[in-house]
Amino acid sequence: MANYTPQDGLKILNYFQINLSEQEISLFKARWKSFNCEQSNDIIQSVQLLYCRTLPALCANKMQSDWDITTSIISYQRERSFEKKLKETKLKEKLDNNISLEDALK
Repeated sequence: MANYTPQDGLKILNYFQINLSEQEISLFKARWKSFNCEQSNDIIQSVQLLYCRTLPALCANKMQSDWDITTSIISYQRERSFEKKLKETKLKEKLDNNISLEDALK
């Protein structure tokens, strides 16, 4: 089992050509441990949950009091975009075939 870091998760997003704001990068790193990502067998799922669901909610909470329709739309759009990139790059299949993250991102 790999010992993944927040940087590994950010490398996946970069590989997918997904850009985060400075606030999102900071929140992504801060929440990494609470998602137990470093011990997860599925880094893809961890990154997807953080990027698609958690970051929109956390950023919305910094700006307003509760989850709203805009946050839901952002989350949905991120899910679709993430799934599309995942399918295009075949990253999940590479990792499932025991290719290291470093090699899979080349």
